Amino acid sequence: MKKQRLNFFISLTVFLLFAIARWIDYEAHSKSARLEQPQEEQSAADVAPIVSTDIKPGEKTKRKYIRGIHLSALTSGSEKRRKIAADLFDNTELNTAVIDIKEYEGKVYIDGVKIVNANGTYAKAMPDLKKYISDLKEKGVYTIARIVVFRDNTITRKNPGLAVKNPDGTIWTDRKGVAWLDPYNKDAWDYNLQIAERAVNIGFDEIQFDYIRFPSDGNTKNCCYSKPHSAAEALKALVCS
Repeated sequence: MKKQRLNFFISLTVFLLFAIARWIDYEAHSKSARLEQPQEEQSAADVAPIVSTDIKPGEKTKRKYIRGIHLSALTSGSEKRRKIAADLFDNTELNTAVIDIKEYEGKVYIDGVKIVNANGTYAKAMPDLKKYISDLKEKGVYTIARIVVFRDNTITRKNPGLAVKNPDGTIWTDRKGVAWLDPYNKDAWDYNLQIAERAVNIGFDEIQFDYIRFPSDGNTKNCCYSKPHSAAEALKALVCS
């Protein structure tokens, strides 16, 4: 008797599961069929993009995209190359200039930064930079100052206290022999921020901070920082500083 009841409940359970599965399958197919039904036909006016009609003849529309060119400090410092760049902005779709004001070798190509002058890391490469930026903006060019932050082979030599070290206290370098600023050191952040502030003051529209990270090539196991290093601490230093 007990065995018959057990068989009955097993059969009932299998039947219910089968019925539920069939119902789910039916609902899925019904939903798919509803989704595949053609939508009501739309007129060309309904689907056409909205176009501004109040543009005057000869008036330039404001570009909603960025098409830029990267200009090194040496390129931006040459009158001949400045004219070439100006022609490109006038005759092509280019509308943005990314100009290096601090590269990974660490030289700073923008004057008037006290901390830079104090450390002797300024290199004159772009004369009349403020006027040049002004001229670009008159053409409608969006100007971006590029600053390589922690990969810096100049201030680290001038002020070793800011650098990533080897276990023996010497300056650590990557595979290319380039030293790095210690991302945990707030003075290293302040040094780059003062350069950025100066760039804003002379007219740049935007700052691009590059190399905001820890060293990743070379013998990184030997890297010694001013704080205990871990993934959590590294993230905190880069995001919360």
